[in-house]
Amino acid sequence: MLLAESHLLCLLRCLLVEMTLSSLILHFKIHNAIVFLLALHIQGGETVAKSKTPAKRARIAEDNRLRNKAYKSKLKTSVKAYEASLSADNVEAARENLIKVTSLIDKSVSKGVLHKNTAARKKSALAKKLNAMNTIAE
Repeated sequence: MLLAESHLLCLLRCLLVEMTLSSLILHFKIHNAIVFLLALHIQGGETVAKSKTPAKRARIAEDNRLRNKAYKSKLKTSVKAYEASLSADNVEAARENLIKVTSLIDKSVSKGVLHKNTAARKKSALAKKLNAMNTIAE
């Protein structure tokens, strides 16, 4: 590959990455030959698999994404219920909700929805809130 061709390819890559038009026609002259390139810029398009295995992996990944999203939503809802019981100064309900939230967090780690360090950080923060409420109540 000649130096001019490598510069051309580099320039094309930069243009394709930073392109904002829906399509762009580039004209370059290499060794007295004109090369026309039509580069289409598709935003948010899905990648299409060319064989069975990547197609199956894409389906599985989408299923897992939706499952993880639902599980995180369930977790956030239970955390909100826990925080509502804290703000209502109901210590017993807060303890019960903390047990439920902790259980959900641990299950999310075992299912691979959350990383174990993230789960530990969340559980610690929630327990600190309950402990702070207990020290204020005493």
